[in-house]
Amino acid sequence: MKCVTDMRMKVIVVAVMVGIGVSGIACTSFAESCGEGKEAAVVMPSSMEEEPHEDPHKFEGAFDVFIHPVGTRMKSPSELLLTGPYGRKVGSDPRTSETYTEIPNSSYERESIADAMSGAPGRETAIIHIGNPVGGEYSLQVIGRTSSQYDLEIRGYDCDMDPSDATFTNVTIHKHVGHTYLINYSNKKGSKIEATRFQ
Repeated sequence: MKCVTDMRMKVIVVAVMVGIGVSGIACTSFAESCGEGKEAAVVMPSSMEEEPHEDPHKFEGAFDVFIHPVGTRMKSPSELLLTGPYGRKVGSDPRTSETYTEIPNSSYERESIADAMSGAPGRETAIIHIGNPVGGEYSLQVIGRTSSQYDLEIRGYDCDMDPSDATFTNVTIHKHVGHTYLINYSNKKGSKIEATRFQ
């Protein structure tokens, strides 16, 4: 008890001298002097507390774009090129043969599912995927590789991974012609994806 008594006396003296709260110093001094083996937390006055900031690593959500061929066509007739709110891109431009993966956590690929019985290749779908995308306005270009038609599906997921969709069907496009869609995405709970064809 001598350790406790002595330390309390010292703490009170120091507290009076420097004019700060007793509880914060007592916690630290007692732990260090009595060999608790742990660093005790110091209670800071409310005026010195920092304003909390959102942790960017907890950002959730996802954003996908699919383009499908229409009718009997097996290959996707168009390329996708998506530009994010900060000017970064993901996708491909057949007019320049440039491919981009500048947006963090993004990918651009083509997939087809083979027939389970015959093994014959299925219809091809071009897909852009972004994990944990930033909210804001995106610009999507659909650029024709050939003259044909396409179905476009845009899907956003909020922070609870609940999906919402915007679709455009039987859209006619010509080779090297670009269609532009403006997309608004937010990962806030209950948010819905919004997409409008601009030209």
